[in-house]
Amino acid sequence: MKTIGLSGFAPLCLFPTVEKGVLWPDQLIDNPYNMVKGVAFRVRKILDSICPDKLVIAKSGTYAINDKLTIIMDIESFDRLCDKIHSARISAAEKQYLYEKALSIYRGDMLPNYESEIWLIAWIGYYQIKYLEILKEYLKLLQETEQYSKIFEVVSNVLSIGYADGEIYEVLIETLLKQNKLEMAKSYYMRVEKFLTTEQRRNFISSWNDYIK
Repeated sequence: MKTIGLSGFAPLCLFPTVEKGVLWPDQLIDNPYNMVKGVAFRVRKILDSICPDKLVIAKSGTYAINDKLTIIMDIESFDRLCDKIHSARISAAEKQYLYEKALSIYRGDMLPNYESEIWLIAWIGYYQIKYLEILKEYLKLLQETEQYSKIFEVVSNVLSIGYADGEIYEVLIETLLKQNKLEMAKSYYMRVEKFLTTEQRRNFISSWNDYIK
């Protein structure tokens, strides 16, 4: 059984239809087989970076997903967990568990080194937004339950991915202040100030003044 990363999703969408009239509806193609072969080569090259086995194989004169592999795409797992999180029938403890599970799956943008592919840009943006939405919901839950050490752990993991989001930085700094880690809060503020809005900077200064009184 192979678990394919978030990067494994979008390319597979190319393969349900390989007829020239579907892939290139507005073009006259002299040699459609060679064109499809070229597409298959590119997709194979991309998918080789996320799976040691061949995901796309030549079969009966065409190309197909390797049916000898049982593929679990973590992008699907991520989507399912996000759906469960918003179910009204789960407890707060279950919701926290699902948040942690979903966030642990996401490890960055889809298909690193291929971000410039036009067909991939929309998918990258979609999952960036979805991830950040889930993350901010979880941080709000942790703030409400005063799980400050957990907030620091979660945000540290986010920073390792490399996303610069003022709201997340603001939560981290506020958490450090509440833990009376003033110098660390100040250090983080100096590092991320450029990502903060004017209002967020004012909030920090106000909170800082309250804590040093």
